Amino acid sequence: MENDIFITVEDSNRHYDDFMNFMKSTTDALLADSKNRRDYFLKRNGEKLEEDVLLCMRSKAKDFRFDPELIQHTLPQHFPDIISNNYFGVEVKTTRNNSWLSTGSSIVESLRDEEIKKVFMFFGILSKENIDFRCKPYEQCLSDIHVTHSPRYSINMDIQNEGETIFDKMGIDYDAFRKMGNAQIDKVREYYRKKCKSRNYKTMPWWIGDSNDIPVVSDLRLMSDLDADTKDFYISMCYALFPEILGKSQDKFRKPALWLCSRHSVLCTNIRDLFSAGGTGNIYIDDELRWSNVPKVICNLLPYLRSIRQMYFEKENIQSDIFGYAAYIEEDIVDFDIWLGAANEAIKETLDNDALQLTVDELLNFTFEYKIDKFNRKCYYLKTESNLS
Repeated sequence: MENDIFITVEDSNRHYDDFMNFMKSTTDALLADSKNRRDYFLKRNGEKLEEDVLLCMRSKAKDFRFDPELIQHTLPQHFPDIISNNYFGVEVKTTRNNSWLSTGSSIVESLRDEEIKKVFMFFGILSKENIDFRCKPYEQCLSDIHVTHSPRYSINMDIQNEGETIFDKMGIDYDAFRKMGNAQIDKVREYYRKKCKSRNYKTMPWWIGDSNDIPVVSDLRLMSDLDADTKDFYISMCYALFPEILGKSQDKFRKPALWLCSRHSVLCTNIRDLFSAGGTGNIYIDDELRWSNVPKVICNLLPYLRSIRQMYFEKENIQSDIFGYAAYIEEDIVDFDIWLGAANEAIKETLDNDALQLTVDELLNFTFEYKIDKFNRKCYYLKTESNLS
């Protein structure tokens, strides 16, 4: 195929529908591929899936008159992840949860190339329960704004109706909003003030300031009111940032409680119970009792151990907080083995030379299955990889 039949860079603005059809074909192709190579896609993360999307786009490009040579990766941390014709962009997001909800990119888009006019969201669910892909125009799948260390969009790929995007709620077009500069903060602040006054608004506003240098607002929420996936995420992050939870210190829950409140506006009134209530439990491997009378703070780590390791491998969620909050970090390195060492030291302190001889390294050899009450004692069941169904 000759270059002169490709859609030109200068003419790209007239081919929005063509690019939309191009991305639908790319999405369908990857979905079909995932059904044949399920194990391959289960091992992909956000960065690796970007490569799959890029290669698939290049393979489909000529069918839609787009030049494969003009489909390229952007630099790390730049927005969006992939560009085409120096006009269209594709942001790639993934989740391990079986849900079309996730946390998106910063509202600021400071590293966006202004030549990119139209951005699409490619979203992948990569869970054991389900592998699925969707692609939509970026502004049509952003449902809200929430504050962590900076205001970020909330992604909802299920948005169907007019009025459900954050831009509908704020009464402003996406392109107009992203070009507002410092005035973005004022617009978001205005939105939250109105939201807080709503009769049906059930969360408490944590702070609404007047300085553009400070995060805008965050909702004060109770840990017990969060959905299961969000609660599991915060518990995993607490273990990852504060492995001293596994130790014996009397004030080991102070930092996690303050971190949840100050960084994520989450109040956990029973944080000790969340991690260590109930005394001890029994751990079974392949239905056989392996360790008995294990302190509950260690037992409660089991469902989150794999997700903690994944956080360190992907780094996206943990990197913004680890250097400012994790006491065991001595250098600017995000390394799972360093966490393992800190966690093992804490467990050793809790066991106090107990005959259990239990380490996190050993627990990583197994996959958590479930826990049940048996004879009035919590029993935790793990499986070796060879015995997984």
